[in-house]
Amino acid sequence: MTPREVTLSYYKKSQVFLKRSKTSILVGAIMAGMLISMGGFATYTSTVDSAAFIGLGFTKILRGLIFSFGLMSIVFSGGDLFTGTLLYVPGTTSKEKLELVKRMGIVLFGNFLGSIFLYFVLSWAGSMSTSFHDTIRPVAEAKLALSPFQAVAAGFLCNFLVTLALRTIEASSDFAGKALANALVIAVFIIGGFEHSVANFFTLPAGMGIGVLATAAFYKNIFFVVIGNALGGAFLGYMSNFIYKDL
Repeated sequence: MTPREVTLSYYKKSQVFLKRSKTSILVGAIMAGMLISMGGFATYTSTVDSAAFIGLGFTKILRGLIFSFGLMSIVFSGGDLFTGTLLYVPGTTSKEKLELVKRMGIVLFGNFLGSIFLYFVLSWAGSMSTSFHDTIRPVAEAKLALSPFQAVAAGFLCNFLVTLALRTIEASSDFAGKALANALVIAVFIIGGFEHSVANFFTLPAGMGIGVLATAAFYKNIFFVVIGNALGGAFLGYMSNFIYKDL
């Protein structure tokens, strides 16, 4: 697909999203939350000691490539990811946007449920080792230490890239092209250390323990990262819309 065709495709997707039942959206969102969290789990489990051998820079690249599993699996399974729904905003009318926001709220809630559910399943399975916790804890601590401005800015940059990844996936006609485009863009997001609200649903409890859900710091991080994600995704969507509005 050309960039213009991708833009038009997302117009159609936005209308399909508005016609789906809210139950189907919730189920799709729970699945997406699980898949993003599985990507986070695989990312940190497989790189617990990699920095000692290949250095921090190459470890970030490796983590980005592994984490791209999350978005790619959501695309092929038909799940609903909050950050991806921002691409639907330009394709809706003013009247439709209120309904769209309600459905995006359902997606965010479902993503949270799926992430926490997978956290518990991994805990029950004994899959999260001590080395895993030691690796992910500093990451979670750094996220909680972000100022509101930093969280919004990092969230903006993250979803600017995530929505770009979704557009590149849409543009490709075969699996290999979709996977490569997705991996390259998502790797940049991980290298930059940007903030993804749904990924944080898993990363923060995994690093700090499930008790973090009872702290103000958790909700402060999520609140400002969600704002940044919303701004970044809508920004890319509207920029793409503006480029082709006269064609």
